[in-house]
Amino acid sequence: MYPKNNNSASSIFSFVLLLSLSVTSSKAEGLIDYEAGSFFRSYALGAAAYGDLGYGQRLYGDSSGVFYGYLRPSSYVISSAIINTIGGQLDFYPISFLGIFGGTSYTWRGNTDELSSVDCQSFYCGGDVSRDYYGVKFVFALGQMFLSFKGREFETKLKESPSREFIDLFGNTVAASGKDTRLELEFATGISLNKEDKLGVSYLSNKMEISNSETSQTILFFKSKFSKKYEYLLGAGQFESESGSKHPTFLGSIIWKGAKGLKL
Repeated sequence: MYPKNNNSASSIFSFVLLLSLSVTSSKAEGLIDYEAGSFFRSYALGAAAYGDLGYGQRLYGDSSGVFYGYLRPSSYVISSAIINTIGGQLDFYPISFLGIFGGTSYTWRGNTDELSSVDCQSFYCGGDVSRDYYGVKFVFALGQMFLSFKGREFETKLKESPSREFIDLFGNTVAASGKDTRLELEFATGISLNKEDKLGVSYLSNKMEISNSETSQTILFFKSKFSKKYEYLLGAGQFESESGSKHPTFLGSIIWKGAKGLKL
């Protein structure tokens, strides 16, 4: 899906950064956005909290509609106590519902040997991990129907150099020793029952380039708001592990949207 040039992510990120710097001194509309939330999944077992802070710089158009473009640098943190991540990202939306982005993150991994859904006897689970990535995102709505897609390619590097393969916990995949590339694809579609409630189905897949390890997840979900700034999601479905075994899974999330900014 993406070019295999290892410099692709850095080249795209550098281009968008230069474009961002060229307009930040303009008088165009700029808005801060921030949110925080937590999520849980029963299999592969995982729970974490996160925070995200960004600044959207409008390039053209009227943000009261959908036909406008903007740039958005942002930073984020993700924590599950034993696994902690910080990262930065730059988004370029030539139109509000279609964007490209690039970013980098660093993850500190503590004692993950006891995770029930991960084989830490056969594969290395420790060590810090850095990721450079880029991708595309698309959202679309027509009447009551909605559709979204996000694709990302990660260059994942383990700080240590063990002689065995290591676990990429973000994709629940097995990565080649020291370094591998992970392709993540996520689709969602469904209907809006009203202004607050949505019902849909999502599909998430992760595949490593070198090791060929692959996982996937299919979820039927319900999403709703219980106040102006709070929303929640509940879902149930199936998770297919890298060994090919299939497991029922349940997930949930709560999100606080402090400020929307220019994001749809």
